[in-house]
Amino acid sequence: MSQPYQPPHPGAWQPQGPYMPAPPKTSTRGARVLTLIGVLALVVAVVVGVVGITMLRDAVTDPLRPSAGSVVIARGPSDQPLTLDAEAGRTYSLVSLDATSAAGVGATAEVTGPDGEPVRVLPVDESTHLSVDGYTVSRFASFTTTTAGTYTIDVVSSVTRDWDVAVADPGAVDDLARDLVVGVALVVAGVIGAGIGLVLSIAGWIWWAVRRSNQRKVAAVQAGAYGYPPQRY
Repeated sequence: MSQPYQPPHPGAWQPQGPYMPAPPKTSTRGARVLTLIGVLALVVAVVVGVVGITMLRDAVTDPLRPSAGSVVIARGPSDQPLTLDAEAGRTYSLVSLDATSAAGVGATAEVTGPDGEPVRVLPVDESTHLSVDGYTVSRFASFTTTTAGTYTIDVVSSVTRDWDVAVADPGAVDDLARDLVVGVALVVAGVIGAGIGLVLSIAGWIWWAVRRSNQRKVAAVQAGAYGYPPQRY
């Protein structure tokens, strides 16, 4: 006579079914997001790099030739008097343009006004140098005009090599320095950003490919379990 089924006591050992490994992850959402971030970083990096290159190109395109929109208003050899048709009440910078050395020229200047009277010249620290168009540009003095007219500039220097003296708008000199620094920074940022974007794009693409492979495997297993041939992707 058969015994009625008795459920196991709580806590008693019970036989387990066959071990089934966890199914592989098949979601591609994270991979798509990572790939999109990488592509966007690449696009932004390219734009930033182009802006930086444009700023550098504009900054070094004949900035030392006296012309409208140029940094230099007047220019000539340092061993000859330089004349300037100046406006009243403006401050001008005297800069050295040295094609043979990156060192300062140790120059001073004497400026004579339209009335023949000397104009006060203020020395400027030469410790800041810009490399522009093959020249080392250093600002060494400045003066402010009182009346409009022709001013004569005589330069005295302790160096014997040839170099040019130029009159520049102080704001234009500062703008040139700023554009050079910002342009270089943007180019460097663009290169770094492009590298990061490329790495993220490749990582996202690999992740995406792995998840798509997992999807195919799961689909094949499910199709085999129900007696259907595995689908081809």
